[in-house]
Amino acid sequence: MKTQSPLFVFCTLWLAANCTLLAQSEGKQGFNAYVSPDSARESIYVTALKIDFKFAGYGTYIPAEYPTLTELPLETGERISFDKIAEATFKAERVQWKQFVDPDQRHQYESVDEQGYRHWSDVEIVATVKDWEGETIRSRIARPEVSDVFLSGKTSRGDFRLQIDQENNKTVHVVFEPLFSMVCAKDASHVFPNSSWTFCPICGSKLKRTQH
Repeated sequence: MKTQSPLFVFCTLWLAANCTLLAQSEGKQGFNAYVSPDSARESIYVTALKIDFKFAGYGTYIPAEYPTLTELPLETGERISFDKIAEATFKAERVQWKQFVDPDQRHQYESVDEQGYRHWSDVEIVATVKDWEGETIRSRIARPEVSDVFLSGKTSRGDFRLQIDQENNKTVHVVFEPLFSMVCAKDASHVFPNSSWTFCPICGSKLKRTQH
C-alpha cells in the first residue's frame, strides 16, 4: 500500500481547516432578526435576512438594477449595512407629486392642470432606522422604478418573504440580532453590540470582542 508524503498530508489538513474556517466565516455573514409583519402582532425569527427589489412591470429590464441586498439604501444617499442597524420600522405611505410640463409636451399626459403641472402619486416606503449607538435616521427607501420590495430569509418552518411596499396601513418592525459585542475588560456589564469602539466610552478600559 502506497503511503502519502508528509507534505501531501500537511497540505490536505491545511486545506480542510481553511475550508472549515471559510464556511464558518460565510455563515456568520448572515443577518438574523425578529420581524413583526404588523407592529401589533408577535414577531417571527428570521435568519439570513435580506431586502429584495423585484421588477414589477412588463417587458425587458436590467436585472442588476433590481438587487438583493444586506444594506438599506435611503433617499438621503446613505446605504446602511445591516450590521449597523439595531432596529428598523417600515411603513408604506402614498405621496403626491407634481411636475411642471412644457406646453409642447402637455399632450402626452392626462393629468395636467391649468398652471401646467402634471400630478401623480406613488407609494413610498418610509424607514425609521435606529443604529447600535442609539442614533435614529428617518428617510424613504431609495428603490428602482416599477419595483416591489420584500424582506426575505428563512424561518424554522421554511422560507420567509414579506412585501413591505403595500399601502395597507401596517408598520413592519425589525429587531436585529448583533453579530458580536465589544465587552469592557474592567466591567463586563459594559457591553456594546456591533460596535467599532476599542475602548469603553464609560470607563475608558480596553474592550474585547466576543462573537455571538
